[in-house]
Amino acid sequence: MILHRFFGCTSVLLIASALLGACGDGGKAAREKARQDSARIADSIARLEAEAKRVQDSVNALPKTIAQTAQLRSELNKLVAALQMAELAGMLEVESSTNYTVFAPTDSALTVAKIDELMQPANKARLQNLLKLHIVENALPLANLKDGQKLKTMAGYDVVVSVKNGKVMIDKATVVQPDIKASNGVIHIINGTLKPKMVLQ
Repeated sequence: MILHRFFGCTSVLLIASALLGACGDGGKAAREKARQDSARIADSIARLEAEAKRVQDSVNALPKTIAQTAQLRSELNKLVAALQMAELAGMLEVESSTNYTVFAPTDSALTVAKIDELMQPANKARLQNLLKLHIVENALPLANLKDGQKLKTMAGYDVVVSVKNGKVMIDKATVVQPDIKASNGVIHIINGTLKPKMVLQ
């Protein structure tokens, strides 16, 4: 009778131990599965992000027009807005047989030239003239600009190139960042406006 009770108790203990062990293993297995699932999700997200970056890099590497290139330059925000207001942005947006060189004044230079005043609808003609003073037909890299050279602008006026001690000036404005290439020409950023009094009178 005692032996029967002993073996009965032992069986109960063995069964309970087995059940507890099974529960313990099950919890460990669940945690491991959750870890593996998290790792797979993180890996999938990383692959998606890498693919998105690859696509964006490919888009960024595509040739861009002068208008598109200017839009990517934070220091040319006023110029971009002025070109749109003057209905000249479309000309610099299209790729055609005509390429352009744009001497692009910075925002601070255009502020000095009172560009906000010129962007009023009543001053559209003067705005167009001012902007056309900064556009030359044909793409002219900085290396092609020579001291004393005269460039005919789309406004019909000449601007004069000065080269001294490695510094290139267009009239009285200095080229501060040259040779920003675009698919339909080139941009040279300058720190002033060209002959603004001519169109501000």
